[in-house]
Amino acid sequence: MAPEKITESWLSELYSDLNWIIEALRKVILGAVYGISEAIKCGNPTFEKNGNVCYLSANTGYIYL
Repeated sequence: MAPEKITESWLSELYSDLNWIIEALRKVILGAVYGISEAIKCGNPTFEKNGNVCYLSANTGYIYL
């Protein structure tokens, strides 16, 4: 499965009223760095380019970036 499909699958399984913020952050991150890739690591979307750049994690009422 393509990395973006894996991340979209993660988002679809997440029961959060903050999904729209996660999706917006994801678009900003992917658009900000040429050649950045995403994968699921430790159960969270992780963005990489020559190593980890950042990851997203959501809990009730807040998001980690």
